[in-house]
Amino acid sequence: MKKLLFIIAILFSVNANALTFKVLEDGEIYGYAAGSTAAYDSKLSLLINGVQTVNYIHNHQTPIGTQIDFGFANAGDLIDFRLDVITTGDTFYSNHLLNLDGVQHVQHTQYGNLLYVGFEDLWRGGDFDYDDNSAFFTNVAAVVPEPDAYMKVLVGLLLIAFSARATTRKTIKGIQSMEAIWKKEAKEEVAFFLMAVAVFYGAYVAINY
Repeated sequence: MKKLLFIIAILFSVNANALTFKVLEDGEIYGYAAGSTAAYDSKLSLLINGVQTVNYIHNHQTPIGTQIDFGFANAGDLIDFRLDVITTGDTFYSNHLLNLDGVQHVQHTQYGNLLYVGFEDLWRGGDFDYDDNSAFFTNVAAVVPEPDAYMKVLVGLLLIAFSARATTRKTIKGIQSMEAIWKKEAKEEVAFFLMAVAVFYGAYVAINY
């Protein structure tokens, strides 16, 4: 039971933090090459609702400022950015859940209606400079986590707390009376709850401010 709670907790927390993007309105998506400091060759493309675009930005062949038409999309369509590292054969996505190394390979910044995206092209994050293939995109924005996403994080933290408490309770039962156990469990529950709330609030502030 303890292991099941822990697995569920991880699934709740990880899925709530997946980086996703969406199309703002019906229309074309344009990308503008923003340069690269990488030694490796790579191609930056998009997946619109899971379907990869034909056009791409090559970090060493597409001149800075060049406009690339990534095609038409509908408002609300989901976007994933994809980097194919030609030199090494690795492929990385903006959604780290799709990456074989499980690492986040993208950093992004919103400038009004322009979205800046920068990729890291090395396995497990390399030097974490996120400028190995970068571009600006129109009509695309990062999806702001909904309240239920924050609740998933909180639920995950609480499940981890109860899982840890179950282990402590099993040990205590062998050496203390039931009354002492109940008092200790009550204190632990309050402590774990306050810890979860503090972490939840800290994550909310970090994301929104």
